[in-house]
Amino acid sequence: MVENLNGDVIFDICKFMDLPSIVSLAVVYPQRSADIFRVLKNRVYSLRVEIVPQHISVEYYEMKNEAEKQHIPFAMLHTECLEITQGAEIPEEVEEILSELVINSMSLQYVCRLEAKKVLELVTFTPAARLSVFELSKSLASESLIPQKLFEDGDELVFVADMLPDEFSRVLRSAIRFVFVTCERLRPEFTAMVQQYIERFLRSDVSQLTFSLRTSSRILREIFENVAGKGEVLIRDGSRQVEFSFDRGTSELFCSILE
Repeated sequence: MVENLNGDVIFDICKFMDLPSIVSLAVVYPQRSADIFRVLKNRVYSLRVEIVPQHISVEYYEMKNEAEKQHIPFAMLHTECLEITQGAEIPEEVEEILSELVINSMSLQYVCRLEAKKVLELVTFTPAARLSVFELSKSLASESLIPQKLFEDGDELVFVADMLPDEFSRVLRSAIRFVFVTCERLRPEFTAMVQQYIERFLRSDVSQLTFSLRTSSRILREIFENVAGKGEVLIRDGSRQVEFSFDRGTSELFCSILE
């Protein structure tokens, strides 16, 4: 029956089918696969990859299509979001999948920094992409992770891991609009960088609209007070403000723009 239907009718039928059913239909009627898969252009998918010892899972799930977002196609699927949990070496078949992805949002939890770097080099990010990185092993950084493209036109960076001084400096001077960094400790080289950043933020000499730095190191208070004055917790210059807070062993520097 399907082979006798025109493309528009097949398209309308497939609108009411889930992904496994669509794939099954294409297997049965390969000559009509182009018409069958056409419906996927109007759907948005997220890809979740879990790589741990003795177990690998690659799972697609459909997301609600939000009109205000720009969705980029991965092959016949629009892959808006990529979620990866890495706990073992990434196999070649997964590398092949990642190398074809063009994504807007990515969340990466990793144990091995080298494997995490491999993942970030394989995928392609769209303009105004969002990246969240979480270190599970709490090891010291040995190389930079953040892709160059994100420095140039990223929208948001959440980075919960140790960071090299050079990479931290690039983040502070990047075009990323929203930056949230959490480090267990602050490297000595960060001291001057953070103090200069506070001053630059207040005089509108940075690209960030919001910047947050969280750490268990108490030296962050000293850095803030070098600019604000002893005992101060808030600096305000026009619509720009920088706040310092300390709660349950964690210090936070929060730079924001008031509306």
